Amino acid sequence: MSTLLYHPTDWETCTRQIIAAEKLYGVIQVDVMKRRQYGLNAGEALIWSLDVFPDHRRSGIGKTLLHEAESYASGMGCKYAFVEWTKGEAAPWVLQWYKRCGYKPYAQFDKTTRLRKQLL
Repeated sequence: MSTLLYHPTDWETCTRQIIAAEKLYGVIQVDVMKRRQYGLNAGEALIWSLDVFPDHRRSGIGKTLLHEAESYASGMGCKYAFVEWTKGEAAPWVLQWYKRCGYKPYAQFDKTTRLRKQLL
C-alpha cells in the first residue's frame, strides 16, 4: 500500500478531508457537516467520491481509503457515516461492496440509495 496524502478544507457548511493514495492509486472525500445539509445533521459525515483507478482495484486500496475516511469522521466526533449509491452511475457491485463494509440501507431517493454505518 502506498502512502496516504491528506488535504483538509474548512468551509462554512462542512469540513472536507480529501484522502489520496500516493501515485494516484485512488482518492476519497469525506465531508463532516457543520450544519444540516444534504439531509444530514451537524456532526454527521458524508463519504463520497471514492475512486480506485482500474489497474489498482481488488488490491485493498478502496477499503483502506474508506477506513481512513471513517477514522477521520470518527475523530471529528461523528457517530454516523453515510455513503450513496446511484443506479446507472455506479455498478451494482459497488452497492454490495458498501454493504460488506458494514453500511446498511438508510433512505431511498429515486435512483439513489443512502447507506449508513455507525462509527465506533
